[in-house]
Amino acid sequence: MKESTLIQMQKEINSLKRMVEYLFNELNSVKDLAVGASQLLKLMPNYDEAIEQLKVKNEALIAKPK
Repeated sequence: MKESTLIQMQKEINSLKRMVEYLFNELNSVKDLAVGASQLLKLMPNYDEAIEQLKVKNEALIAKPK
């Protein structure tokens, strides 16, 4: 292979590496946001009742034949 081709490939690999690192950081941010929202919801009034209602609805959807 030509040296210029190898240099171009190296640049592309480095670019892809930076993109994967960026996406990994964004994924961690979304995870932190989701965990924070979940913790906040648990502090709201009637949380336990809402969870029970969701369980009942979910069971009804599962039991419902297609």
